[in-house]
Amino acid sequence: MPVSRPTASKRPGSIANRLMLGTALIAMLCFGVTAAISYREASASLVDASRHTMQSEAQAEALRVSGDLSSAFATSQALAQNLLVQRAAGTLSRATVAAVIHQQVQVHPEWVGFGTLWEPEAFDGKDAEFVGAEAHDATGRFMSYWAWHDGAPMQDALKGYDVPGDGDWYLKPKALKRQTVAEPYTYEIGGQKVLMTTLSTPVIDDGTFLGVVTVDFALAALQKHLAALRPMGEGHVELISPGGIVLAAKDPNEIGKRREDALTTQVLAAVKADKTFDAFEPDAAGNVKTYVPLRIGGSQEHFALGVIVPHALITAQARALLWIILAVGLGAALVFACFSASLILLMREPIASIYTPDTAVIQIAAMLIVYAALYQFSDAIQVIAAGALRGYQDTRVTMILTLFAYWGIGLPVGYVLGLTDLFGPASGPNGLWEGLIAGLTCAALMLAIRLARSSAKHIRRAEKR
Repeated sequence: MPVSRPTASKRPGSIANRLMLGTALIAMLCFGVTAAISYREASASLVDASRHTMQSEAQAEALRVSGDLSSAFATSQALAQNLLVQRAAGTLSRATVAAVIHQQVQVHPEWVGFGTLWEPEAFDGKDAEFVGAEAHDATGRFMSYWAWHDGAPMQDALKGYDVPGDGDWYLKPKALKRQTVAEPYTYEIGGQKVLMTTLSTPVIDDGTFLGVVTVDFALAALQKHLAALRPMGEGHVELISPGGIVLAAKDPNEIGKRREDALTTQVLAAVKADKTFDAFEPDAAGNVKTYVPLRIGGSQEHFALGVIVPHALITAQARALLWIILAVGLGAALVFACFSASLILLMREPIASIYTPDTAVIQIAAMLIVYAALYQFSDAIQVIAAGALRGYQDTRVTMILTLFAYWGIGLPVGYVLGLTDLFGPASGPNGLWEGLIAGLTCAALMLAIRLARSSAKHIRRAEKR
């Protein structure tokens, strides 16, 4: 009885091929999952790190600005305490206090002005003697205000101190009995309009409000300093007053204008509660923002200092990492394909001899194995791309593209070339292999394009988080 010939599925070579194919598929799937997870984790880590960096830079700058302005509060607080001591001792002198204020203005050229204003009869009880006197108004109450004019400090009488709005630098500390920072306002000095603010320190004796000591600050120098800052190399800094007035911004046309949009309202509410506010959803300009509270001295007004950077800057490293992962994966696949193709070409006859001892069959098989060597390149690309797409959970379109490449291109081309004379004499098994290569090449191209688009989509999605 003749012995039945073993089927190909029982041959060692066939089993080895299947094991190699299965191992390759698992490896490619793992690569795809690893690429997707690596990008996602790297992106999240970079976003978190950037968030902390932005907050740290904002807090450091807020401390610097607060420190610079708080020194003025310290000076006015020291003068207020000194005036209380002299008042208790009965040694207050209007001329002496005016001279002290004059001297302080000379020491601090960065100040616009420095002064004090007292309640009626609260300074020395001699208001009637100074009605209409130099640097006084019709009330005779003590006031001394020195401001820079044409490069020299000059003394002038204070005006509008009893008018709500214009006189908030006096009325608010009087009502609140604490240090206050006035909302920025425009004041004309030497014929030029200057955006400035006033730091007010109340003079209080046993709970009774007696007057204020004030420091006027022009904000131009602060604007210039903040405008020169470049957080993370490409960002910029904003400063917003408690009332929403822009004190520093990338667009100089915004300076001095009030913002009333929803985001600014949220920012001011957060910093008023002494909290940091993050807006990591990219805005229309593609920027993300973080704002920190900025307080000056003992005042309770909270300014918002913001650091704004392009979101693309944050995700650029993650994007570069993803493309490196994909490039390394595809490069490794091509290197492996070259090695595999070279091995197949060199060993084509020994490989064929595993399946048959027939010399004629071995010669034909060895010729056809050349096609198997050629398709290693397109097969490697399509397997890598398919594995990465599975990692992205993009399986439906991947399946459709693969079915189309194999059954819509590979099989028809193989049939036409191998079994018909539509484009010349039928080439038999050569044509079938050529159809297989055509199908694999189309699969590689379509899946590579799909992978590039899916990668770009996941990058955009991650950038929005």
